[in-house]
Amino acid sequence: MSITQTVAAIGRLGFTGNVTPKIWYKQISLPSGRPDHKAITLLSEILYWYRPTEIRDEYTGQVIGHRKKFSEDKLQRSYQSFADDFGMTKREVQDSLKRLRHAGLITLELRSKTVGGNYIANLLYIEPVVFEIDRITFPVAEFEPNPEREPLTSNCRTTSENSEVVLQKIVDAPTPKRGTYTEITTKTSTETKNLDLLSDSVESNVPAVIDDSDKFDTKAKTEMLNQAFEQFWEQYQKKTGRKTALKSFLKIKLPRDRPTALAFLQNVIDQARRWGDLFASAPADQKQFQPHPATWINHERWNDEELPTIRRPPAFDGAQVPAITGNHREGVNDALGNIHDTDW
Repeated sequence: MSITQTVAAIGRLGFTGNVTPKIWYKQISLPSGRPDHKAITLLSEILYWYRPTEIRDEYTGQVIGHRKKFSEDKLQRSYQSFADDFGMTKREVQDSLKRLRHAGLITLELRSKTVGGNYIANLLYIEPVVFEIDRITFPVAEFEPNPEREPLTSNCRTTSENSEVVLQKIVDAPTPKRGTYTEITTKTSTETKNLDLLSDSVESNVPAVIDDSDKFDTKAKTEMLNQAFEQFWEQYQKKTGRKTALKSFLKIKLPRDRPTALAFLQNVIDQARRWGDLFASAPADQKQFQPHPATWINHERWNDEELPTIRRPPAFDGAQVPAITGNHREGVNDALGNIHDTDW
């Protein structure tokens, strides 16, 4: 079948950039049931930066590897940079990112570092939660015996337009001042129509009714653990006894509700990353002291208050090189509960 001149012309334009799955406009919504366009736009931008770039052999054209688009371990962007890119206000970006965070789709972290001799505080780092984005992008329909009933799909509702919650590492209960957020839940089309009665405007926003009908059952927990294990395995870096480690990981007891379980698993993955990074930079004779993945899981080492101390070998002049503890960022997160509208 031939194409038209317009189709051919558009094909030559070579559009690049963000990809927005159409299903997000149903899966990511405000309490009113309307699509959360601002949050969807920002999530699409974040995923663009996390999509790997192909490295091709210049002679054969074959893909020989991949590289990341950003320089550090996570994407570092400011609220204002998002606002400038997409014509939003800084507050709109803040609220939208917080809604994505409460929905379990991204994590937000504040760090401080020294650049060119200047100390910079409260730098925002963003990372998508892969297994949760996969869940809403490629939902699995649950078929009921009753053929007249529509199959249920997972729906991820973000918070109200003017939500104000404390930015911190782990998702806690929302503040009582400015509304609440709706749990990631499965809803029927009838319930969605009822939510349409709520307004998503700033002036008339009210908390959405939380539907507890979707039980966070054993099957859902097992699926979440399986997805989170892949992230854990990648971050912990020591590749020993995968089957045993997976068996131990699936025995982890999760909180009873999905948002808290997501926050719990994200903490486990973050701690695994810190352990992995610590021993990856350790001297060869110290790497053997990194616990096997199954041992680390069975002993719940993500609860350790401090990371192990890695001893450096003596310097040539006999002086002892300072030990590496891996906790240089721990103090930064103490400020997360006090952030409001700081410019960074």
